[in-house]
Amino acid sequence: MTRAVIFDLDDTLLDSGGIRKFLEIAVEFGLPLEGVEKTVRQYWGISGVEIVVMCWPEMDPHVFYARWAFCEQGKRTPLFAGVIEALRHFRERGILMAALSNRDSKSGHHQLDLNGITHFFHCVDGVGRSNYPKPHPRSMDSILGVLWDYGICDKKEILFVGDTVTDAIAARNAGVPFAGVLSGGTPPESFRRTGISDERILPSVACLPEFLSLSE
Repeated sequence: MTRAVIFDLDDTLLDSGGIRKFLEIAVEFGLPLEGVEKTVRQYWGISGVEIVVMCWPEMDPHVFYARWAFCEQGKRTPLFAGVIEALRHFRERGILMAALSNRDSKSGHHQLDLNGITHFFHCVDGVGRSNYPKPHPRSMDSILGVLWDYGICDKKEILFVGDTVTDAIAARNAGVPFAGVLSGGTPPESFRRTGISDERILPSVACLPEFLSLSE
């Protein structure tokens, strides 16, 4: 039985349009896009700084990241349809919830606040708060420690939900079951190549309550 759900943020709960925005910023800086989009999609979910270094070694990744952060500053990134309903469903059933993102932890908290959903989460972890970004095997250590304090010690009772292959690998590395959502644009076959079965590949978080009720 699932007793806790850990969510990725961008393109899982938040309708961020992350890859599109990332490439738009590259155009602003006059960076070449030929052959780059495939690399970005392949590695999307790891640190944005790392992707910049991979794609454009000549670009200062911190300048790029600062521009990326500025584009969002003070703006609410909307939730996908059905997210609040899913969160309410889990809270009513006593399922604990946490969030794990490779976005800056302060920014992640800010977006949850702007959307009025911070109160659903027992823990929110991100870059700056954790020394181990996804997909590092220890990327979930902090959250797992919080869940342990609530008596959830068996990883089989935890589900990680994300929209990228990086998320799937992070779950595998941490020994936590995973469900992939297609809201971020990752094709189903990419999840399948990482060993995710079709029944664990969902259109969006809105489908998660039904998935869990069928899998219990």
